[in-house]
Amino acid sequence: MSERRRRLAIALSIGTLLFLAYLLTFAGAINSDDELFIIDTTDSLAIRGSLLLNETVYLRGLQTSDVEPAQPILAIPLYWLAYHTPWVGNVHAIFLFNPIITALTGLLIFFYALDLGYGERTALIAALLFGLATIAWPYTKTFFREPLTTFNLLGAAFFLNRWRTAFAAEDRRCWLWLGLGIAVTLIALLSKEATLIALPFLFLLAYPGREPLSRHRREVLLLGLGLVILAVVFASAILFYREQLEAVTGRYVIRQRVVDFIEGLPDAWYPTLGYLFSPGKGIFWYSPVMLLALGGPFVLPRRRWRESWLPLAFTLWFAFSYGAVRQELWHGGAGWGPRYMVPLTPFLVLAALPLLERILDHKSTWPRLALGVLVLGALAVQLGGTYVNIHSYYAYQQAATGLVPWHDTIIWSVRWSQAIGSLLYLPQAETDLLWLIPQPDWPVVTLIMAGLGLVGGVLLPGLRQRGDVRPGHWRCALLMPLVAAALGVFALWRAYDDPRYEGHNEALHALRSDLASRTTPDDIIMLSSPSYVPYFMNYYKGRATWYSLPLSPGERYSPEQEPEVVSDRVEDLIAPVSVSMINSTMPGGVLYNGHPIWLVVDNSPFLPWTTRPAEWYLTKYAYQVEATDFSPLVRLVSYLPLRAPLPDDEPAHPLEARFGPSIRFVGYDLLTNRSPAEDDDTPLHPGDMLGISLLWEATGGMNTDYTVGVYFINEAGQLVLQQDRQPVGGFAPTSRWQPGRRYRDNFGFILPSDLPPGRYDLWVAVYSWPSLERLPVTLAGQSEQSDHIALQAIEISAPK
Repeated sequence: MSERRRRLAIALSIGTLLFLAYLLTFAGAINSDDELFIIDTTDSLAIRGSLLLNETVYLRGLQTSDVEPAQPILAIPLYWLAYHTPWVGNVHAIFLFNPIITALTGLLIFFYALDLGYGERTALIAALLFGLATIAWPYTKTFFREPLTTFNLLGAAFFLNRWRTAFAAEDRRCWLWLGLGIAVTLIALLSKEATLIALPFLFLLAYPGREPLSRHRREVLLLGLGLVILAVVFASAILFYREQLEAVTGRYVIRQRVVDFIEGLPDAWYPTLGYLFSPGKGIFWYSPVMLLALGGPFVLPRRRWRESWLPLAFTLWFAFSYGAVRQELWHGGAGWGPRYMVPLTPFLVLAALPLLERILDHKSTWPRLALGVLVLGALAVQLGGTYVNIHSYYAYQQAATGLVPWHDTIIWSVRWSQAIGSLLYLPQAETDLLWLIPQPDWPVVTLIMAGLGLVGGVLLPGLRQRGDVRPGHWRCALLMPLVAAALGVFALWRAYDDPRYEGHNEALHALRSDLASRTTPDDIIMLSSPSYVPYFMNYYKGRATWYSLPLSPGERYSPEQEPEVVSDRVEDLIAPVSVSMINSTMPGGVLYNGHPIWLVVDNSPFLPWTTRPAEWYLTKYAYQVEATDFSPLVRLVSYLPLRAPLPDDEPAHPLEARFGPSIRFVGYDLLTNRSPAEDDDTPLHPGDMLGISLLWEATGGMNTDYTVGVYFINEAGQLVLQQDRQPVGGFAPTSRWQPGRRYRDNFGFILPSDLPPGRYDLWVAVYSWPSLERLPVTLAGQSEQSDHIALQAIEISAPK
């Protein structure tokens, strides 16, 4: 077998083995707000081609994305495929992104090590050590930007290293490598702003030396000019992205970053020590095998400083710069170990290559035994990072110490370092391994283990001193990516009914099906609280856009729960962000488009102690069309996007009447979605919206909760449309009416497409349930009584 085929077979096997290992420890769960914003950006770009976020409104209100664009854009294919596949969870699929990226990073380390002149065995072992014995493994379980930044930085270094050697050797392909190196560097800059810190390192790596540059002065001058132009174009694009698209407004603020860096210089020593040596955030604690990098300078000759001293200097510079800029927030809050230092891992593994090869080739056994102990310790650390649910561990740690995970005492404690503490916590730990929730999924685990065994059989010869890959193994290696993809799809199918996303909730599935059949792409869906955000993120695949509202301070979820706010005014009970969002869907608002609003509520009238502030507010200020309860905790209410009159507003159509002895009818308002050019006498058409606002006043106390009915009666006296419910959608039952107080009762209708043209009378009746006995109605100045009141006639013409 040719050398190229053999190496490609090994590389494909490395990538497949790493991916399957990551699939075995797959979590598919969101653990941080940062991940939410990246996923939300991906969804917005993939489904609507927009930078306006919708899924995370409950966290920061309505805003454009503040996430660097590379990861959301690159993740679009995964997300788009999942969104259009009914049996694959959207979030589950997108969480395969970092396993794929990290597996590719391991594959790239193999080729990089070969480029540096190391043997295939050393390159293979280095790739596996990176993928399985460093902090890179636990971060495959996340949707953070660090794995992609790691891959892009390594890719840029790989191509720039090839450029330098090819340029010095007068190889014409050097310009191809340079172009690829620059392109990947730009992608890295778009992956995470912190890539700016790595630019000096990449420059030193690419610098070919004075002599080669002096021989190509003209090319170097043109190259310098091209880089200046490229930098200007890149900066202009970022400026356009920030100023015109109003995205990433908190990123790439270079002037502010420089100011932060200068201000943080006096205290940067502390986070630098923390990133390097602290048990809680020190990179070597979480990736012990990278200690081998410290021996590189003592093994390699001085002329190869780029392979030994440069990665170590880069580590120190990266940690120092990050600490200076982040200052008191250097720790990064909650997270597995030193999250910000993850991009350093492949470079430290490459720096460890000379000592690693020296150990592997050593005649004595004890160096290899020492290496084995170090590797086993590193694997144990990653076991804690991949098995233990991070929030479960934090709860345990805080209960025991009373301190937050980023407190200085915890950061410098060996006992409470996650690298050690997670292993001690293993026997009682809650896991987030998907294949163990709620019970082991043996078909998935068995198939993945079989795949790992198959790949291991191909790689095993490469671990020997003079191993080789047989022709049959080459053909097998070509199929491995397909096997990995098939196992990934099978795993996603098995993961679909994930209880962490309410995948077992039949009521939510029924609600989602109902929305899918009845909404249009321009309709707006709002979740009354974050309760069902995970469900909608993973399972919703409809055409309408959904937005999440924050938890209302006046809501309660059990009779015993004391709400944050107690009031009889809905304006006090609802969160300000929810008010802003609801107003944005009304005429004049940024989201208004004239299409219906659908509210998903996580409570219902079946639970009498609930307040449902978002539903109450919409019912008070808009026109409710209908409500459907799929369970006591799953409710769907639809509204017209029309603003209703306030209770203190005088009715446009006064009409004095009395319903029984204690209810006075004051008048009504009619509102349609007709264009401003049309007057009130213009006929309506099927599909038009009609809001009917009734104004009541209580003249005495009542013991009965009456129902109000609004009816469309055709010219033959037949009932064709109706709505029946207690006043204000049930939020103001007549038994609680206060004498002298007025109540607005808003009914919304979307005229059916099959409604025949003609003249229709609008009737209003009030009756008791279940007897259906109507209150007698007396118009002002008349003695005759009726069981209803006729508001007016409306004309319905043929469809437009």
